[in-house]
Amino acid sequence: MNRLLALSLASAAVFGCSVSPLGTCTATSTNCVAPAVCDTKHDPPLCVVPQGACYPGCKTNESCLNAQCVVSSPAVGTITAPTTWSKRSQTVPVTAVIDGTGGVGLASATLQIAGQPDIAGTTSDTGLVRTYSFAVPGSVQTPGVEGPVDFTVIGTDTAGQSTPAAGAGHGQVLIDDVGPTVSGVTINGGVSVPPGIKWFPATGVSIDAQVTIQDAGSGVDPTSLTLVASGTRLDTGTPTCATGASAQILICHFAIPRTAVPVGSQRLVVFAVAGADKAGNAVKTNTASVGIDGKAPTITFTIGSATSTGTTTKYPANFSDCNGGTPDPTMFCGHDGSHFWRSGDGKYSLTFTVSDVYASPNDVGSGVDPAGATCAITGSTATCTVTYDAVKGTFNFPANFAGATFSSGSEGTGPVTVTATAKDLVGNVATMAAPLAVQVTRTKWVRSMAGKIDSMTGSPVVTTVPSAQIIITGQERADLLGPIASFSPNGSILWRAGHSDATAVSNNVAYSSNSRRLYVLGDGAKKLFAYDVGSVAANLAPQLFACSIDDGSTKGSATGAPAILGGTPERVLVADTGEHRLWAFAGSAGACAGSNPTTNGPGWTSTVKPPVTNGTSIFLNHDTNLSSITLNGAGVFTVTDASSFSKQIFNNIAIAGDLFFGDVGNPGTYFAYNAGTLTPDPAWVAAGSPGLMGDAITNSPVVDLTYVFGTAAGIDGHLKAFSKINGSKAFQWPVAATTLGSISAVALGGDGVIYFTDSGGNELVPLGLISGAPSLAANWGASYKGSAAQVISSGPTDTTIDSVGTEPTIDANGVLYFGTLAGKVFAIITDSGGPLPPTAGSTWPRVGFDNCNSSNTAFNCQ
Repeated sequence: MNRLLALSLASAAVFGCSVSPLGTCTATSTNCVAPAVCDTKHDPPLCVVPQGACYPGCKTNESCLNAQCVVSSPAVGTITAPTTWSKRSQTVPVTAVIDGTGGVGLASATLQIAGQPDIAGTTSDTGLVRTYSFAVPGSVQTPGVEGPVDFTVIGTDTAGQSTPAAGAGHGQVLIDDVGPTVSGVTINGGVSVPPGIKWFPATGVSIDAQVTIQDAGSGVDPTSLTLVASGTRLDTGTPTCATGASAQILICHFAIPRTAVPVGSQRLVVFAVAGADKAGNAVKTNTASVGIDGKAPTITFTIGSATSTGTTTKYPANFSDCNGGTPDPTMFCGHDGSHFWRSGDGKYSLTFTVSDVYASPNDVGSGVDPAGATCAITGSTATCTVTYDAVKGTFNFPANFAGATFSSGSEGTGPVTVTATAKDLVGNVATMAAPLAVQVTRTKWVRSMAGKIDSMTGSPVVTTVPSAQIIITGQERADLLGPIASFSPNGSILWRAGHSDATAVSNNVAYSSNSRRLYVLGDGAKKLFAYDVGSVAANLAPQLFACSIDDGSTKGSATGAPAILGGTPERVLVADTGEHRLWAFAGSAGACAGSNPTTNGPGWTSTVKPPVTNGTSIFLNHDTNLSSITLNGAGVFTVTDASSFSKQIFNNIAIAGDLFFGDVGNPGTYFAYNAGTLTPDPAWVAAGSPGLMGDAITNSPVVDLTYVFGTAAGIDGHLKAFSKINGSKAFQWPVAATTLGSISAVALGGDGVIYFTDSGGNELVPLGLISGAPSLAANWGASYKGSAAQVISSGPTDTTIDSVGTEPTIDANGVLYFGTLAGKVFAIITDSGGPLPPTAGSTWPRVGFDNCNSSNTAFNCQ
């Protein structure tokens, strides 16, 4: 049949039946052109026109002619395309079977992709059914896209008829032009350091890096995956991968050995996930980080003067905490810009810095742990706690050296060693190359009163009512402000008193913290003065009254120190050795009342010694008698003398259960008497020669729970301690006989250390008991003498003990005060933490009996 005839037949056939453009159909879809319908009785189902001329409907490459289907174009059969993915740089092979059976013969086959040039097929077949091959370039895929690319295949016969669109073959090529995407890297474990990087120490098991990676195209090739840092593989072994939320997502775990950074080094390791998808596209650019830290931070801990630069810690500035911070040429302050105080400096801090960053590239660590620093002050048992100042980036701890191991020289200074440690956030510990030597001084302050007051005697009064103050007395000099001065704990002068009345004070004064009165014997020991410490005005303590120790005979002369007898009214007891009587003054402004015991008892004819009291009874020695005296509310004395007594008592009696005293004989001896019966303590009598000093006694006894301390002028031991129980000698100092100057009465610290001033070496001696024998107390490398080298920049005052010192007094903080004949007042920091506490029924263990010098065991000194 020629071509013209075929076209004519085709045209005529249109009117004979309606032909569906698709030869086959499905039962569930209407893909036949009306009026054709899908006839499922055929296999495969065919589009047919019921009651039409061509039944069933013709195939897509056929036409209905004279009620018969006639081939009009080639049919497309099986199309074969790879089920694996190709890269865009590759060529994808596709084959298609073109069937020209029943037609005029095959001429060609074409693969068509929307928007792309047609691709001609090639074949070596020659029959009516031929297999054509197509080379599909990967470039048909849009760059940067992964996914199937749809194509159609048509055949063309020798008459130029091509497979209609409805009969074209369809297929897809899988072309992947996108590598996998890393959607997340999680480092499991470790310490998270802002901005969220995990850090690990350099030793331990491998680090688990969890990677989430996905690919919507060919899929991730798990066998290709590694971690790479600076071009070198970082992980070891084979990662383990599992499917994630979908088949296109993998969750893989990689093992990073900590040996990637050697011990002694630290690095922030920046790495990437390397690998490809199954098409061979590399994983998209990605980065992640992990820190491995095998290097400890560095501590910088230095100390310098208050004016130094480049140090982490500075000493307190000159005169800090002394004299209100105002330099004074008559005063030396232990805060001289180059020292801390032995105690009381907890408000200051020692400061150090810590760095975890070094000079070489990328040599950064996990960072400093703000809570990982520690401190230690050698020998101290006090808790040492470091705090971190986030604003300044410094570590700080209190400058508390009270319990530190310390060996102070004779000038009171010496080093205390301090150390600190720190950590980075993974636990590497930084230590100091060497301990820090901090210069510490026992000299809180020294004040020269030269030209104001000198010849200081007696015990300084230390009280807290109405304010903390230290009261010293002596002889008034050229400034004419009086022989009495009160200092604050920082050494500033609070007030003066006594001008033109007391003028010279030669013994202890007594202070009542109840009435806030200071009682002083002055005016040549002819009067008792009372000063109102509670209402100081214009830096002067006003005089309340002056009671004359004289009944008109002009013989009155006080001795020793006054004693305070509490009650209403408060009475002040004064021994009158000139007129041989005891006064009990109930003073008030403009009037003084007294009582004379000679009117109520046997005549007193010679020396009367200073009184002491337990709040009920008054004890003293007159003539050669030991008397117990009571005073009724009307001011009348009742005197009871010992039945057999023949001693001259040296100054005061100490009340500590028994009555303890020394005699004025040579060799001097200390005694213990029953306070109720006024008879010798039997245990002392039975001991045989108890309390024997061997030479003239120089001080009243000082008693604690165990010992009675006595002093003498001889060479056989300046200081002796006797058993309080039976008077047997316990120890002496010095151990070997030697010639020294006189020593003051002792003051006892709460830690059992014994303090006294020694005129032989012009020194303060701190003695401790080691194995029952006295020696310099622990942490004292030498007795304190002060130093001419310790001179403040604004004046000539130094800390040298230049003359005989008074008995020392210890305040509640362990600061010891004493004065000298040359007019210096010393405030020395001890290790005692305070005085030895009193016990029920006993005196305070010092010659003044308490820090108020009240000489009253029932008195509450504040």
